[in-house]
Amino acid sequence: MKATWRVYSVGFAIVVLAMVQGMARATALVSPGNSISGTYFGSGNPNSGWTVDSENGVEIGLAANLRFIGPITPSGSTYTAPTGTSGGDALWDFLFSVDLCPDCTSATPPVLNNFSAELTLQDVGLGTTMSSPPNVLLIPDNNCVGGSPAAVVGSPHAGSCDGTMDWAAQNAENLSFAGVASVLDDPSFNPNLADTYIFTLTLLDASGAQVAQTSITVNTVPEPSSLALFGVGLLGLYGIRRRMA
Repeated sequence: MKATWRVYSVGFAIVVLAMVQGMARATALVSPGNSISGTYFGSGNPNSGWTVDSENGVEIGLAANLRFIGPITPSGSTYTAPTGTSGGDALWDFLFSVDLCPDCTSATPPVLNNFSAELTLQDVGLGTTMSSPPNVLLIPDNNCVGGSPAAVVGSPHAGSCDGTMDWAAQNAENLSFAGVASVLDDPSFNPNLADTYIFTLTLLDASGAQVAQTSITVNTVPEPSSLALFGVGLLGLYGIRRRMA
């Protein structure tokens, strides 16, 4: 009886150890505030501040930046962006990257057509969750790396991504873009309201099994100048109330 209990105890310990190691591996692979293997789109999108998951030989990332200005340095995987608009669009963008062959030197790298990537947006203020149907890798203006009719193998190129030859795709999008709002089904997005947005990017293989996943939170808050004006307005109302009293 004691021997049997000893066997069960050892078996249970092994299972617990495996679970702990698996949990440590899963959490350790998501790294916030990093660079990725390479950015190949737009001079206004420096390679920093990404929240990256690198496992199973791939690298996927999410980030937020100030539109046409530069990256937002996250606190962990949380980014703070200003409310407001410029040219009709929100002052901040969200960025995603899927790289199936980081620092690729393979003669036969994996290609995008054998994977899918789902982007999920949770709008905390609205209490809604939206998902891209079915694959953000198919967005027409993605920037890609690989081969295509417009580029030699290994070259970065914008648009017209060839999923049979390309192994990486990136984009910077804005929730004020009509196309993005329709894809994520968030037409009520108001860039002038303080809110919290949770983005999750999940890479799936051809069988639908999860390969990698990363997530970021974007908190939008009024700019300091707006807060100052709001404070002045409150003081003015307080003064009027005192005079009326």
